[in-house]
Amino acid sequence: MKKGVLLTLLFILGFSVAAGQAPHAKHRDAFYPKKDSMIRANPMPFLWPQEDGENTFRLGRKPDLSSAAVEETEWSFVFNGKKLEPGTWYWQVNEHQVQEFTVPEKVEWSMEIPDFGSIRERMPKTHPRLLLLEGERASFAKRISPDLRKEVLENADLFMKTSMDDLLPPNVDFSRINDATVNRLAINDTKIFLGKVKTPILYLAKAWLLTGETKYAEKCVELTLGVRNLDPRLVGLNDFTRSAVQDTLVFAFDSCFEFFEPADRLAIQKTIGAGAERVYEHLAGRLEAHMFDNHSWQKTYASLLRSAVALYGHDDRADEWLEYCYKLWFARAPAGGFNYDGGWFNGTGYLSANIVTLIQVPLLWQRLVGIDAFAHPWFQNAADSIIATYPPGSYSAGFGDGHSSQTHPHWKRGVFMELLAKETANPRAAWYFQTLEKWEHGQKKRIYDPNAKHKLDSEALEWFVNLSEKPMPVPKPPSETARAMPDTGVVAIHTAPESVKDDVFVAFRSSPYGSGSHCLASQNAFNIIAGGKPLFLSSGYYTSFADPHTLLHYRHSRGHNTILADGLGQTIGTSGYGQIRRFHSSPIITYTMGDASDAYGGKMTDDMWVKNFKKNNVEHSRENGFGDAGVTKFLRHLLFIHPINTLVILDELEGDHPIEWSWLLHSPNELKTEGNDRFKTSNGLFDGYVEARGGTSAKISTEFFSPATNWQKHKAYDGSVRPMPDQWHLSVDSKPAAKQRFLSIIQITPSGEKPRVVEWKKGGAEIGDWRVSVTLDVFQGSEKEFSLADPAIQFLEGFSSR
Repeated sequence: MKKGVLLTLLFILGFSVAAGQAPHAKHRDAFYPKKDSMIRANPMPFLWPQEDGENTFRLGRKPDLSSAAVEETEWSFVFNGKKLEPGTWYWQVNEHQVQEFTVPEKVEWSMEIPDFGSIRERMPKTHPRLLLLEGERASFAKRISPDLRKEVLENADLFMKTSMDDLLPPNVDFSRINDATVNRLAINDTKIFLGKVKTPILYLAKAWLLTGETKYAEKCVELTLGVRNLDPRLVGLNDFTRSAVQDTLVFAFDSCFEFFEPADRLAIQKTIGAGAERVYEHLAGRLEAHMFDNHSWQKTYASLLRSAVALYGHDDRADEWLEYCYKLWFARAPAGGFNYDGGWFNGTGYLSANIVTLIQVPLLWQRLVGIDAFAHPWFQNAADSIIATYPPGSYSAGFGDGHSSQTHPHWKRGVFMELLAKETANPRAAWYFQTLEKWEHGQKKRIYDPNAKHKLDSEALEWFVNLSEKPMPVPKPPSETARAMPDTGVVAIHTAPESVKDDVFVAFRSSPYGSGSHCLASQNAFNIIAGGKPLFLSSGYYTSFADPHTLLHYRHSRGHNTILADGLGQTIGTSGYGQIRRFHSSPIITYTMGDASDAYGGKMTDDMWVKNFKKNNVEHSRENGFGDAGVTKFLRHLLFIHPINTLVILDELEGDHPIEWSWLLHSPNELKTEGNDRFKTSNGLFDGYVEARGGTSAKISTEFFSPATNWQKHKAYDGSVRPMPDQWHLSVDSKPAAKQRFLSIIQITPSGEKPRVVEWKKGGAEIGDWRVSVTLDVFQGSEKEFSLADPAIQFLEGFSSR
């Protein structure tokens, strides 16, 4: 008897935002909360578009705001950390329209925080404050892992022989610094140099705090004094170079406070203060009104917080810096403040760039002022989301910048999972940490190598994780075979989540964050990882944030397993968004549907991208695949049949004119034609068999739209220059049509095992003993057939921050 799966297409729920409006604007253009806002938290932040000067904020229960609470602020938000009573509230900023919103009886997230006055009283009066608190040496020395203790002391002894004269800065031609290539290479070389400066100072500071041996503190001070003499042009190249120097001075100042001569200590204090004030002026009023400013959240916010903590009581400005950091974190962090599912919208791989902030900042709030920042839903869900999108020993989901640079998760993600295991009592996170250590990339390098890509633990991540005093839960392997993350816009499907060598991993993306920032124009795209290695994967290489290859292929929709319309891709920017609309999973099937109907508008309105195209002499034109494609509907249904490792994809496409639709599929492995509409590839462990119906022609190529060259000499994990070999690209093209359907079947089998025979029938196909039928009629289902009208289907709606 045939086992039936019936795909039934139903009416789709709409966004809560107006048609054409991105759920998350890059720069805030609306007030939050307002009448149609989804209120998920209480207390909630009050946010508005950035304005110059001081803002007057009013909040009350009456429309005329009589008897309202009033607050003056130069920031673009207010967050007082106190719950509001359920019911209708009104608020206003300056003379703008009064906003009305309703606080529901129940919310997803609720945690009050103390007013800042009580935070002032709890701040330490002595040093150290960051790597340890006064009086912690003995207890920490007992708690620290033997491996970390050995690493700190052996490398500190090595650095006792280091001199600033040994650390030669790069030779930068500042007369050509405005040239994009010269500037990028200068930044890269300077970051490497500053890492060589920071690492010895940090390890000497840690050795002093761990042992109390003054020789380490004295050497730390000696090297720190040399940092003040660095060429300011090198230091000021970008946010990362400035933060590297700022953090070096802050950790040394705080850890070895009493070892500096008063005059030297005051000079360093002034340098730190000047740097912190510059950062504060750059962030305050702007960062809270930005969807997610990458460098600010990766580096500069945490740098400002550490500076404020170190200088508190020494520099009066530190009080304002600390208050800003305190309220901003609980208003807009982590992950932008509106993501509860634990995913990372910039891509799983890019989470590693934010791990310093995600480890250090919540631990500082916990240790300094006693607030459990890890209680936030994002942290509570983060471990399971990481397991779903980046299993230990496996390639990641494959979305976002740089996913190909980390072919397997490395030790930094492991220590983050160790912290999540402790702080959220998650046994699966403990399993991940334990399992990752068995893989080469998960093993931390503990001996200093100045030529290595990553020079020891230059951010003290493992040290900070050891500061957590909560117990490690007993490891337990994961069993979840599918996970939907609608806030992030990703679905992950697995067959064996506990065993990477046996696992077939399907990742699907349709994200309300669009394709700006480090996201790519990959709405309704999928990847398939089998046995931990890519089988079908987005194509191209992250040669840089913006160059001809990244703009014309890697970032463009043509580089992803999605759809082109008349050769045109999706909009670059937040307006090129999608949405995970439906999700259902059982031991037999997992179903999801993404809506990318609004992703093809074509207009590029983000000044950053306009400048990047111009700087790289890339024309934003239809000839290059950019423009309004006239797409009015793109729904992609994915149905994974677990017992037979088969993915069924149904695409519903409509346009405002007859369009030539292109169904794209990429692989790092050779793609071969096996008869009409049938294709095969293999990653050496698993084979992938593809049959796609709906097109009239198909072609396979190995050419990128713009060639990939590793002009920055990016290094692989082993320190060698990373190669960028050819990849394979399949395009199945239709005749011009205003309405089009593609039905595709991908079977994944162990290498060498034959796939099931697919027999195409009117309205569907038979895959061995399984029948897949497609109908446009509502169907109520039966015991043998699964219908999308099934009440088990979740209708999802990712959060809009408008």
